[in-house]
Amino acid sequence: MIEELCVRFMRPIFAIAMRYDDTLPTLALLQRAGHRICIVSNTPWGSPSGLWHRELLRHGITNHINAAYFCRDCGWRKPSPHIFHHVLSRIGVEAGDALFIGDDPRWDVAGPAAVGMQSVLVVRSGRPANADATVVESLEALIDHPGLR
Repeated sequence: MIEELCVRFMRPIFAIAMRYDDTLPTLALLQRAGHRICIVSNTPWGSPSGLWHRELLRHGITNHINAAYFCRDCGWRKPSPHIFHHVLSRIGVEAGDALFIGDDPRWDVAGPAAVGMQSVLVVRSGRPANADATVVESLEALIDHPGLR
């Protein structure tokens, strides 16, 4: 019954979700280039990660990533360094060899920096205030990013 309540609660949120046109082509290019791709995301209101895994599948993203970790999976929310340490240890990657790509400076800059990761913000409508990270306007711009070489 709890899962059904969560499904019903999240349904309107998932109904307005969209995938940008450059998402799948960019993920496919990065994958072909040998990059391991892992999603690290907070979920609203403690919603179960299984719902979010299904959402990734619905958007066709699952086949283009190696793993997805949500705050519910490890007990910490971004920007806590703990979530980044947790995921890096699970995927066997050193922080200095990882590049975190996000879209919100509040969650996606300080946490990665605290563990020694570089970060890039994808901001599709202009530069965010107080962003202490590289900013790109599309996922496609990541293809030539020096952190991915």
